Amino acid sequence: MSTSKLSFQEFGPNEKSDWTQQIEKELRGAEWSSLHTDLEGGIVLEPAYTKEDLIETVELPAKGQSHVDLVEAIEVYNESESNKKILDVLNRGASSILLYLQEDVDLSVLLKDVLIQHIAVHYVVEGNGSEIAKQIEGIAVERDLDLSSIRGSINIDPIENLARSGDWFEDEIEDFEELGALLSTSLSSMKTLCVNANLYHNAGATTSTELGLALAHGHEFIAKFGPEHAHRFWMNLAIGRNYLTEVAKFRAIRLLWAKLLEGYNADSPLHIYAETGLRNKTIFDPNVNMLRTTTEAMSALVGGADEVMILPYDLTYRTPTPLAQRIARNQALVMQYEAFATKVHDPASGSYAIETLTESLCEKAWDFFREIESKGGLLEGLKDGWIQSRIREEADAEYDAFERGDIVLVGTNKFPNKDEKMGEVATTPLFNLSTSDGDVIEKIQAVRLSESMERERLNAE
Repeated sequence: MSTSKLSFQEFGPNEKSDWTQQIEKELRGAEWSSLHTDLEGGIVLEPAYTKEDLIETVELPAKGQSHVDLVEAIEVYNESESNKKILDVLNRGASSILLYLQEDVDLSVLLKDVLIQHIAVHYVVEGNGSEIAKQIEGIAVERDLDLSSIRGSINIDPIENLARSGDWFEDEIEDFEELGALLSTSLSSMKTLCVNANLYHNAGATTSTELGLALAHGHEFIAKFGPEHAHRFWMNLAIGRNYLTEVAKFRAIRLLWAKLLEGYNADSPLHIYAETGLRNKTIFDPNVNMLRTTTEAMSALVGGADEVMILPYDLTYRTPTPLAQRIARNQALVMQYEAFATKVHDPASGSYAIETLTESLCEKAWDFFREIESKGGLLEGLKDGWIQSRIREEADAEYDAFERGDIVLVGTNKFPNKDEKMGEVATTPLFNLSTSDGDVIEKIQAVRLSESMERERLNAE
């Protein structure tokens, strides 16, 4: 057996034009461009990429934390019952909890036996975060905990509330004073500048528009409170249906955020929370939602999210069952412990396609961000209404593509089961029923693509 070194010189170097010619040869006369895929926002995905396509390989900024948390959401109506559920889901594999709180909640009951120094707890509050902060501080003192060990967020995003409801919690000045007060608490490790940008995706914005809005949303807080609080940011992004684009999206937001902070001579990792989006979820053939959320969650993990929440597959038509919640939790656990999707920093690095998509999204999102800032910022854009108009135009274009069949939702506009009846089980169908606007601005409305078709089918049963 020869011990001489192997040589691959006979293969010679290949340029992209060589690959293009070979592909066109295999296509028997069809052009290379016939395999192009037009993505949203004017971005084109080519069938093959080479090193020639890369402007440069960019090293992503550091993540917000060294590990990935698997999040489960709980709506709190009764503290004792919710406490039992918190302990149960933590014992079943969740490593982070997101709590939707009512007014006058008693955290000492809600968090009984919950080791808040070892998990991240996110508190979604309707405007009054200071009271929640006081209760958390009190629990920490009572348990003799180091306040710096308390992780999570106090989420009272007044801009998202304005965009979603059309109104402030109280008024603009008071809402921002309440948000600013959270920065002076002793809970220095908790995120209190929360950017809930998931609304933009669920309302139908394209990916580049979504990123530009998320950046402008965060910039409003930087402008009001200063870049010295950059470490207190927490950003919520919804995950969409296009796998490669979503991987690139989560990579792009880190680069964009770092570029924004660089303008302030600041540097702090962005903490990214990702949840599966609602835009493409359906009432009919709901088991397909499990396939959708699986690929979506994987794209967020590969893209570098710090936390991921998979919404239950039946959320579109009823209060999620324990089985649906268990499946959602186990989807994430399989990715973490069997696919090892959380073990590698930036696994998409070096992929010519994803690197190129990341660069394209960064360029388009940054241009849109600059346009927003040139017109006075996100708040002025919402008050003027042009932000809402842009999202509505993009949502209408996406819906037209869905109706044409260019966007496929299996079981709804492709291969529907005509014998399937959902009327009896659809106890709380997730429809956008609101038609009025708020007192301050025209609100941005989250609408699922399949809503009109589903209404017709349910009414026909």
